[in-house]
Amino acid sequence: MSNALSELGLPQLDAAWINGSVFTRILSSSMITELNTMLVNVAKEATELVQRNRMKKKKKIIDEVKKHIAQEIQDPDLSLASISSKYNLNSSYLSRLFKQETGQGFSEYLLKLRMEEAIKLMNDTDWKAYQIAEKVGIKDPYYFSHCFKKVIGVSIQEYRKGIMDSFE
Repeated sequence: MSNALSELGLPQLDAAWINGSVFTRILSSSMITELNTMLVNVAKEATELVQRNRMKKKKKIIDEVKKHIAQEIQDPDLSLASISSKYNLNSSYLSRLFKQETGQGFSEYLLKLRMEEAIKLMNDTDWKAYQIAEKVGIKDPYYFSHCFKKVIGVSIQEYRKGIMDSFE
């Protein structure tokens, strides 16, 4: 168990083996039930360490993926497959992991992020819808309009009219 934890880079429990506290407890056990209980507890602790380590790694991967998405939002070829390839991960695994960590599917997250960026651009510029679509990584302005209405709940024209009405 000690060797396996060391290979995983989990020195916390390994230190207990090295400094002899686990061995001392094993040797001082007077009854088999006491020894059994102690070994079960050590195994549980090792299992918890491995699980915590895996959770940290998963969170780190998703944080890196989210950062990458934010930096490359304008790339129309940005996809689950391209990101999976970049991080050497299976697409299905990344999709499942992304959903577990964010509560959203990858495509849903990407689309929502693109629409949030589109709103910022609409509020800060007087660009046409097709220009904004390009800036948020959507090649087809008709698809952009469809997505905008789906995510935001109003058409681009209605949104812009609402902005203009608020200035009057």
